[in-house]
Amino acid sequence: MLDGWEGYYNLQPKDPSDANQDFDEDGYDINRDGFISSIESYTNLEEFLNNTAPNNNDTDGDGMHDGWEVYYNLNPLDTYDSTVDNDEDGFDANYNGTLEEDEEHNNLLEFQADTHPYIVDTDADGMWDGWEWLYGLNPLNPLDANADTDNDGVINRLEYNNTAAGPYMEVDNITSSHPNNNDTDGDGLLDGQELFNYLTDPTSNDTDGDGMPDGWEVKYGLNPISALDAD
Repeated sequence: MLDGWEGYYNLQPKDPSDANQDFDEDGYDINRDGFISSIESYTNLEEFLNNTAPNNNDTDGDGMHDGWEVYYNLNPLDTYDSTVDNDEDGFDANYNGTLEEDEEHNNLLEFQADTHPYIVDTDADGMWDGWEWLYGLNPLNPLDANADTDNDGVINRLEYNNTAAGPYMEVDNITSSHPNNNDTDGDGLLDGQELFNYLTDPTSNDTDGDGMPDGWEVKYGLNPISALDAD
């Protein structure tokens, strides 16, 4: 580290040991054990080499610690990269076929969630990070894939991908039901009943398009996947 740089940041140019110290504690807990070890520290020497400030854990003020950005090959001097979704693991919540900016699981959200900005499914549980984060699941815990958060008879992994639940009548091209709402389409049937019992679409309240809600048809003994009983 150059003497002038050390002097500017109130380091000690006569003390070689401060090169391996991390004064602003902006290292990254890589193994997530709650402790930043010496090899996980973003040291003053690394700050010097990357032209970041050793007394500011977020030099560019983008909300992401310098050490985290450097570890994942982001730019700790570029505020814009906080808004980028490198792995495109967001979720098209309005189902319009376009991932808008407010639907992205951008790098800032990856930092806040401690997920990997270049891996769509950090915990490899079959559910993308952005979808888990959006619905309050844990993108670092693979066990929540087999949990049934809303008690509708559908585990979260199948809420994420309804088509993996088995054959049912898919009519609206929406294949993700809500993991915190046991009746996603509000038709009076639990999502699990629709997927496993009646084979109706849990995201469409009128699967057969006959003008009668699925739950109403079931209640009165009609067939919710056949429009012939409308007449």
